[in-house]
Amino acid sequence: MASLQLSYDELPARLKQCLLCFSINPEDYEIRAEQLIHWWIGEGLIQGKSSKSAYEIGCEYLSELIKRCLVEVVKQSFLICINLVCLLLLFLLLIGTDLAKY
Repeated sequence: MASLQLSYDELPARLKQCLLCFSINPEDYEIRAEQLIHWWIGEGLIQGKSSKSAYEIGCEYLSELIKRCLVEVVKQSFLICINLVCLLLLFLLLIGTDLAKY
């Protein structure tokens, strides 16, 4: 768990919020990348900028989480499906519980 804590601690705040969204899903839950990005936008976690749309920024956030091996691509076709590694889901649940105390 220490390596997960380090990986989480090194994330920018914007990515931490997006990653924590996964903690409400059950283990091995798969979600389409497009659906996930729209979820983040709907929650207000991503705002568009003058040069990029909110969706484009969401794609960048998701790519960053994939590069850091915090999100796993489980199907790659026309629609990409992703999920979290089981241990990471447990870690996020613990983080979410700690945050709820404050």
